[in-house]
Amino acid sequence: MRWLFFIVTLLTLAAGISLPFYIAWPSVAVPEAILLLLLICLIILRITTIRPLMAVRTGVSLLNEQDFSSRLTHVGQRDADSIAATFNRMIETLKNERLRVMEQNHFLDMLINASPAGILVMNYDGTVRTANPAARRMLGTPDVTGHTLDALPGALAKALAGLSLGDAVTVRSDDNGIYRCTLLSFLDSGFQRRFIMIESLTREIMKAEREAYGKVIRQIGHEVNNTVAGIIPMFETVEMITDDEDLRTASSSCRERCDSLSRFITRYADVVRLPSPSLRPTDLGSLFRSLMPFIESLAVGHDIGFTLKVEEGATAMADSVQLEQVAVNVVKNAIESIGKNGHILIRVTAHPAGFEITDNGPGISQEISANLFSPFFSSKEGGQGIGLTLISEILRSHGCTFSLHTSPDDRLTRFRANFPEQG
Repeated sequence: MRWLFFIVTLLTLAAGISLPFYIAWPSVAVPEAILLLLLICLIILRITTIRPLMAVRTGVSLLNEQDFSSRLTHVGQRDADSIAATFNRMIETLKNERLRVMEQNHFLDMLINASPAGILVMNYDGTVRTANPAARRMLGTPDVTGHTLDALPGALAKALAGLSLGDAVTVRSDDNGIYRCTLLSFLDSGFQRRFIMIESLTREIMKAEREAYGKVIRQIGHEVNNTVAGIIPMFETVEMITDDEDLRTASSSCRERCDSLSRFITRYADVVRLPSPSLRPTDLGSLFRSLMPFIESLAVGHDIGFTLKVEEGATAMADSVQLEQVAVNVVKNAIESIGKNGHILIRVTAHPAGFEITDNGPGISQEISANLFSPFFSSKEGGQGIGLTLISEILRSHGCTFSLHTSPDDRLTRFRANFPEQG
């Protein structure tokens, strides 16, 4: 429009200058007056219309480029200056609002990344859009974004994939963690976007379970031991004074059953009374090397081979006596799982510091794997679940993370324990 104004102005001036050369003066006065009037109208049109329109066009261009730092200058024309002032106020408001939104988004990002709760924001196609560090840690993999939940490994991911909008379920994962998982949604650009919140309940529930079963075992132990302590001398007296062989045999059998009951209760009580670990710098490789002869003796007659692989420099703050109990219990479970003709691999790692015990037994189903470390749970017929409960208590008191599951890929069962990083 600016160029059109200049072209029309130049043509008007050219016509006004050239007319006297073709028309005599008395006859040229009227056309010259008309051209002069036209020139004045063009100038007025530029001031009153073209300048404001040019200001509007400049403002639209700045908005289109999202340039919130530039401002329109005043040109000395009331309408144009009014448009410029309104535009500048609007740009300032947009700039401040944009800064506020950016600050809020930055604060929200920091809050989500620092949150102990896992947060997964989903795409509309069911893949993961973003995941905070807590969610990646809970799922056990850093490669989460761009994948569907059912394509991720682990019981927790499979449970998340089965959630419906508004569901809030408690899940026991195969890393012995307990999580409350909720599927919610929010509006994003007018569309409903789903997100999942994962809250760890492991510490609270484990503490409540420990207090509950500890109280029950102490009460049962007190009653049973007091009762047994009074009954056993009676059977011993009967065996001493009777001449009836059948009565003596029956009394002896009853006394032995009382002893067994007392030992049974004592084993449970030992878990409750487990002392706090005496943590010292421990060479995990040396500990397992010294333990191997005893471990191999546990498999005598089972035709089970052992392999020990040690990464040098594997050290951790640990109670070596309690750690030996953990290793022996895990290996015994592996031997019982294999039965005959198998192999057990023990691998000690330095980064992270920990150990892994792998066996080629029949494996553990996903349903059983999620409940293995529940207090006194056992998948074996007649099992008491004391071994796994003891393992769980010792490793938790060491601050370890641990898991026991069968891989769907190679069908090998792995027990993995990682010690906390040393500061």
